[in-house]
Amino acid sequence: MAKSRKRDFSVSLFPFLSILACVLGVLTLMITSVVLTQIDDESVDQAKEEVLQKKQNALKKALEDIQQEKEWVEPIRKDVLLGREIALLTKQIKSLEENKKPEAKSDTEVRKEILALQEKNRELQKIIQTTPKTISKLQKEVDIRTNPAGYATVSVGRSRSALGETITPIFIECTKDGLSIYNEKGEIDYKVSTAQARKDTKLRQLVQRTAKNSQVRVWKSLAGSEIKATFIERKGIFVVLREPNGKLYNSVRPESLTAKSRQALLELEKIKESGKKTPAGHYVIFLVRPDGIVSWTNGRDLCLSMNCKNGKLPIPSEGPINVKSFVN
Repeated sequence: MAKSRKRDFSVSLFPFLSILACVLGVLTLMITSVVLTQIDDESVDQAKEEVLQKKQNALKKALEDIQQEKEWVEPIRKDVLLGREIALLTKQIKSLEENKKPEAKSDTEVRKEILALQEKNRELQKIIQTTPKTISKLQKEVDIRTNPAGYATVSVGRSRSALGETITPIFIECTKDGLSIYNEKGEIDYKVSTAQARKDTKLRQLVQRTAKNSQVRVWKSLAGSEIKATFIERKGIFVVLREPNGKLYNSVRPESLTAKSRQALLELEKIKESGKKTPAGHYVIFLVRPDGIVSWTNGRDLCLSMNCKNGKLPIPSEGPINVKSFVN
């Protein structure tokens, strides 16, 4: 007897999944269309304009930098062309002198040519003499542009103690070319070559006066007046000071001086009572550049030979030196 075949009761989900996929597709399409309709065209245009403006500003800045560099390079280019022209003329003159042939010329023509060549030679000599200065100036400009920090102004200030307010130093700048002596206004007064540092009469007299008046200080009153004198002692409520010419001040009251000067008096009294040597108020300070070791050595030896108080301050920069804080 044949077995009866079982009926297949499995359920197919394919129609349901197809409908679900279609619904998801329709929903995605609707969401995308809603989002696209909400985008503000003006915001898009504004963003485009901002990007365009930034690019225009960057282009303008680049053009300005190019123009600035062009203005700086143009003088250098002219000097280079001038140098080439000088070299070419010199070469041509040398070639003419080597290849010149004797010609039958009158004495007048020869004299004219000689005078013309001499005049041309004088002009070339002037150009040759000024060219190193121009090159040096341009080289310094290049150095400043490549290393601006190395040419910054160096300011020399007083110490924070009260004695720093009463000292009167003599500043001498030391370079490879020699010594530059500053005056009381904080400006370079005169220069002495390295070879003449120990022999220069004016410099020797300055060092001698400084050594003689090493204890001289500047005392300032509340009224604005100043006394260049040496502290001697305190007598009761008065202070005894002596000027470099020997004149004594016996009626100076401490309360008539500025706070810094009064504090300096107290410090000097403590030093004197302790038996220590009173620090100098008038001495030489050498401002030593990196290339000024030799000139500093000569200046220091001169000070030592005259028992003049001196010190040194290294100046790492090639820029100007400002000592205006010591100007009274």
